[in-house]
Amino acid sequence: METGKAMAKIVSSKSSLPSPEVGGILEQRQKGFFVLRLKIPFGQVHSDQLPQIAKIAEKYGRGELHLTTRQSVEIPWIESANVEEAKKAIASIGLTLGASGPRLRGITACPGNRVCKHGQKDSQGFAKEIDEKVFGTELPHKFKVAVSGCPNACTKPRENDIGFSGMAEPEIFPEDCIGCGKCQKLCKEKAITIEGDLPSIDLKKCMSCGDCINGCPTGSLKAKRTGYAVYAGGKMGRHPRLGQLIASFVSEDEGLFIVERSLDLYRLYGAPKERFGDTIQRIGFDAYVREILGSQ
Repeated sequence: METGKAMAKIVSSKSSLPSPEVGGILEQRQKGFFVLRLKIPFGQVHSDQLPQIAKIAEKYGRGELHLTTRQSVEIPWIESANVEEAKKAIASIGLTLGASGPRLRGITACPGNRVCKHGQKDSQGFAKEIDEKVFGTELPHKFKVAVSGCPNACTKPRENDIGFSGMAEPEIFPEDCIGCGKCQKLCKEKAITIEGDLPSIDLKKCMSCGDCINGCPTGSLKAKRTGYAVYAGGKMGRHPRLGQLIASFVSEDEGLFIVERSLDLYRLYGAPKERFGDTIQRIGFDAYVREILGSQ
């Protein structure tokens, strides 16, 4: 791999815009029938759209719906003659088809700090940024991105081609601490001990989950910095592999940059039907990180 030439190509290239037709129509095993996959960004759908989706399933299918593992909805049993009319009906309620085939699929995200008490980052907002920038991008094979608001990792970021996990590094403000020890009890990693009347944090054990910050009754624990841990190369399927950590405490802008650069590299080096993690393994993980982050 000639990293110098590759870097020049990656720097000068731009992520291709999503194709107007990004798939979302899957052939069933029953001849003449299709499944329509809806795009439900990050699992968010308006309550008034749900009964309309049901009506479309009843009119053009058999009244069945399937909730996918990637926070989407599929309508099976659409006869080939009715596919176009069903697509129009879906568009009429403000929805579109999701992606299928060798493209960047729908972004998955947990509720994040908008709702979840454990969320350290706005995973929904960040997922929206990624979706608007690269959804449906054509690639050598399918590509999946997940965003989690904290290290609990409910969206399984390490099982995706690129995964993000929110982080918050705690900092102690001794003048406000009352020595109650609640932070020690909350820490699942046993990274906090009480020394004298003050907590001491072992940052080597700390996962930056933020539970101690959220649970502190006096606010003496605050976030010194927040951001995302970034994992690359994960996948499930027949030969599963967990993604490897490539960066910590990255911002949304930095994270989006990593996604775009990774897609550029994948298009440059990925073989047809080769998952991104396999491409990384083939070119070398360290080489991948150098190309993406510019590290030496």
